[in-house]
Amino acid sequence: MKYLIRAGFFYGNYDGDNKLPVFELHLGAKWWDTVRFEDASTDKKKELIHTPLRNYIHVCLVNIGSGIPFISAIELRPLPNETYQTQTAAGSLELVWRYDTGQMGTL
Repeated sequence: MKYLIRAGFFYGNYDGDNKLPVFELHLGAKWWDTVRFEDASTDKKKELIHTPLRNYIHVCLVNIGSGIPFISAIELRPLPNETYQTQTAAGSLELVWRYDTGQMGTL
């Protein structure tokens, strides 16, 4: 089974320090991404499709000394194994960008 994993972060100066934290996001022991904020009122989303080797998934927030790591939301959605075929049985596909190519305005 593959899973869509989507993590959401919204700082909003919740701690009153007005210091944007920087921390790492890991999938198990492997680095996934570094979470950096442009400003306190802009949210961040990180997304990937993962095929776990076992029947559990560890999503870890790693403190790198630049503020306290936090997560605002996490989504875990099962996907059919046929979705997004890869070369190996296990592994991850990270979202790089997403384009909306739909209609602008009314039809």
